[in-house]
Amino acid sequence: RCHNVQTMKHLALILVLLATPVYAQVQIDARLEKAQYLAGEPIVVVVDILNVGDEAVGYSRCDGDVTLTVIDVARRVLPNIVGCGTGIGSGSGRCGVDHPPLLAPGQRTSFNYVLREYDLGPGQYSLVASGKARVRHRDTDPVPGAQFERTLSFTVVPGTDDELKRSFDRYISGAHGSDPDRRFEARAAIVENPHPFLAATIARIAEVDVFDQSAID
Repeated sequence: RCHNVQTMKHLALILVLLATPVYAQVQIDARLEKAQYLAGEPIVVVVDILNVGDEAVGYSRCDGDVTLTVIDVARRVLPNIVGCGTGIGSGSGRCGVDHPPLLAPGQRTSFNYVLREYDLGPGQYSLVASGKARVRHRDTDPVPGAQFERTLSFTVVPGTDDELKRSFDRYISGAHGSDPDRRFEARAAIVENPHPFLAATIARIAEVDVFDQSAID
C-alpha cells in the first residue's frame, strides 16, 4: 500500500510538471561570417537565434546589447575635434519598436554585427562576442537563453586595392536599400572603414541619416 501511495505521488508530480507552461526560451550561436578577411575589410559576426521554447518571442535590431572585443588588441582612439562638453553621444540605447516581429517556436533568425573601433593588420586574432541577443519576451521579462558569450578566431591577410574595393560592393549597394537591417549593417561597415574610395558614400550617409553622427565623425 505504501508503495502504491508513493507511486501516486510521483505520478501527481509528473502531471504538475507537465501542466506547468514552459517559458519562451532561445538558443544562441555566434559565428564569423568567414574565417579570413582582407586588411581593411569589414569583419562581421553573425548571431543566430533559434526559438526552442513553446511560445513566440519578439525580436528587433534595437532589442539586443552585443559587445565584440578583440583579445589583446587596443581599440582605436578617435581624436576630439569638437572640444569638451558638446553633448554628442552614440544614442540613448532605448528600443523604439513597440510591436516587433515574432519568432515562432522552432523558427530561427540572425543578426549581423560589424566589428568597430579596431585597426587590424595582417595576423591571427581571437574575438569575444558577448551580451544579449535581440529578443524580447513581453515588455520586461528577459528571455531565457538570450545571454551568450563565444570566442571566435579569424585571420587578416593583405590584399590588393581592387580586392578591397570588391569586398565593399555589397555594402555600397545596401547602404541605401529598402531593408532597414541590411541598410544599418552596410552603413556601419562603410563608416567603420573609411577608405578614400568610400568618401562619396560616407558623405551621402551623413546627409541622409540625421540620427547617426558616426559618418560625420
